[in-house]
Amino acid sequence: MPRKILTLEELQEALQAAQADAEEVEAALQMVDADTPEEQVDELQARFSAKIDEAAHYAEAVARKEQMQEALSKVPRNANKSKDDGPRITLGKEPSTYRKGGPNSFFRDVFSVQMTSDPGALSRLTRNSQELKIEQGLDVEQYAMSTGTGGVGFVPPRYLQDEFLEFGRAGRPLADAIGSDPLPMNQGLTVNVPRITTGGAAAVQSAEAGAVADNSQVTDFVTAPISTITAKTDMSRQLFDFSTPALEGVIARDLASAYALQVDSELINGTASGGRVKGILSAASANAVPVGTVTAVGIYPKIADAIQRIDTNRYFPASLIVMHPRRWAQFLAALDSSNRPLVLPSAAAQNAMAQGGGRNASQGFVNYDLQGLPVLKDANIPTNLGAATNEDRILVARIEDYLFLESPVPVVRAYEEVLSGTLQVRVQVWGYIAFTAERAASAYSTYLLTGLTPPTF
Repeated sequence: MPRKILTLEELQEALQAAQADAEEVEAALQMVDADTPEEQVDELQARFSAKIDEAAHYAEAVARKEQMQEALSKVPRNANKSKDDGPRITLGKEPSTYRKGGPNSFFRDVFSVQMTSDPGALSRLTRNSQELKIEQGLDVEQYAMSTGTGGVGFVPPRYLQDEFLEFGRAGRPLADAIGSDPLPMNQGLTVNVPRITTGGAAAVQSAEAGAVADNSQVTDFVTAPISTITAKTDMSRQLFDFSTPALEGVIARDLASAYALQVDSELINGTASGGRVKGILSAASANAVPVGTVTAVGIYPKIADAIQRIDTNRYFPASLIVMHPRRWAQFLAALDSSNRPLVLPSAAAQNAMAQGGGRNASQGFVNYDLQGLPVLKDANIPTNLGAATNEDRILVARIEDYLFLESPVPVVRAYEEVLSGTLQVRVQVWGYIAFTAERAASAYSTYLLTGLTPPTF
């Protein structure tokens, strides 16, 4: 029976698998000592030689295939064909160690290294770190270690980082609206942010050659503590051992959702105690705007009041309105005296309290402008505030004044000790954030509408 002719990608995958096998056997040979039986050493050396020969065979085949494709690429294309008739081939790029649908499991290798010191798994994780450095220019080691106990964590491969980013955005609408900068690593557990508390002033010179007024700025700094955000998933050892690498997408989505939700919640609700950042609701710069009549029509002028207070006192415009989904639903349900909705799908109709259109997402921007500002729905706005523990808040803010720093990607570890009694494995991620809503010393960047009891429909 004739052998299958392999494509370039298949040859590259076979080469990578042979190289990985050779590295695994070589790592086992490094662990040989005087007590290792001679026949076991001979077997390892024979396997190593066979894998080296196999890798050399595939490397030669890859080189031939690339040489052939390079030669074919120089042949003029048929003038009658479109430029987009076929895919363009990128030459010389080997498949990543960990990839969606690939043969290797990142989470399983993390577990194997930490539990059994598996040399093959360690080799693959090391190669993944090298790939990340090449692709992203990351110094992986700078945030691959924990300052506490519990061992080393590993940075997820690129496709799992994409899972975190893609899935995480839905759980952190305000955090993504603010936007983050890279958190400086290994610089202590607080970030000191300089600010001007009293600005300099100009003055009219009293006469020619008269003294110039000295009105220098007064400065200080605000301290933003670094918080550790963690998330975990527990699963049976059987599921962990026998599932395909496709399970990684499920694990990543679950962890990313929990991680992203906690990041966003800390920016809003952090209390500056117990290792938490000081969130917006706890910031000294949060100014209250009491709402008397808790209807859409009663709330509307209070939003205008908050906006003008930022304009008047901060001398910069507000940039965002944030509210809980239940509060935005109150606006959507609002009717005028003729039972016509006040929030309309387009600006063509009359009496529009808000204008816009498009899909009304469960979280994030609602595709409407309210008094010229975008509206963001965020379910992390609490609904248990106030004396009766049933109030939410509407945030009107100039988010450009906030400072949000976070580590580039969360790191991962896996262990079974704490769940050994039920034969389960725990996969955990952690990362770091620093945040302050108090960078603007004038304290006029944030206004919170208070007294918002549950809406009725």
